[in-house]
Amino acid sequence: MVEQICLVTGATSGIGRATAHELVSRGASVVIHGRRPAELDATAADIRASTSNEKVTVLLADLASLGSVRQATDRFIAEHDRLHVLVNNAGVSLTHRSVTADGYETTFAVNHLAPFLLTNLLLELLQNGAPSRIVNVTSTAFRRAQIDFDDLQASEASAESPHTVSRSSPTSCSPTSLPGVSRAPTQRSTACIRASCAPPSGRVSGSHCRCE
Repeated sequence: MVEQICLVTGATSGIGRATAHELVSRGASVVIHGRRPAELDATAADIRASTSNEKVTVLLADLASLGSVRQATDRFIAEHDRLHVLVNNAGVSLTHRSVTADGYETTFAVNHLAPFLLTNLLLELLQNGAPSRIVNVTSTAFRRAQIDFDDLQASEASAESPHTVSRSSPTSCSPTSLPGVSRAPTQRSTACIRASCAPPSGRVSGSHCRCE
């Protein structure tokens, strides 16, 4: 993956960190995202030291703020003219209802609105990097969830209810919900942006592409 540029959100721990480490070990240039500067810098230093690859940079953003997502994307675009792999990994799992400064239910904002906005703003760079890939790390929690499409922000649920988020916020992810991603693959795969959903088990649950 030499000369490939990758962006991994939520990369300071867990699946995100392991993914970033593997990409860097394969020679890619990886931008790791997080919301705590000290953790970001420490993670980047550890990955560089363990892979002997210095091509690790950081991107600070709070995904609970759409303004922060836009600012981070502006910084990324200012420093890169293409993107080959976008891994939407960051997410939250809350047992209570809370609301962001933008007025959105937190799980809905972080797990859905933020990656949708981020992907949309980076589409041009993904097109420049085609064939490129978007990987959405999902959760099997959707099997326990019930989506109330009339109340996506769980405004009618109790803030103290331990099931508020899982009952009212969708936790699955569809690549066809991403802007410009079609359901039908095309033969011109070399010009594609391919989007996939991957649960922590590693089994890809869907793959769709957009081709120019």
